[in-house]
Amino acid sequence: MLSTPISWYESEDDYSAVLVMLPSDPHMARSYADYLSIIQRNEANLSRLGFLPLRIVIKPTAFKKWCELEGMPLDRKSIAAYTIKMLKGRISSARKN
Repeated sequence: MLSTPISWYESEDDYSAVLVMLPSDPHMARSYADYLSIIQRNEANLSRLGFLPLRIVIKPTAFKKWCELEGMPLDRKSIAAYTIKMLKGRISSARKN
């Protein structure tokens, strides 16, 4: 089963903090409740297709710092890049253990 990273916000505060950082994006859910509904539907669809969705926690401060260090803009594409980077780090750590 192929793992697929999912950007995960643990709280409404974290989701709201990231939304404030980003330019207006019609593809981002405007509320945490909408975000949860979309993610749950996406996870179910991925699972049905044979993928293993892995939630990668996005902390606003860590995400912003990573963007600054990497010279990345604060946008949806950077969230995806950050999520993939964190998944790779998780896999690398697991292999060392």
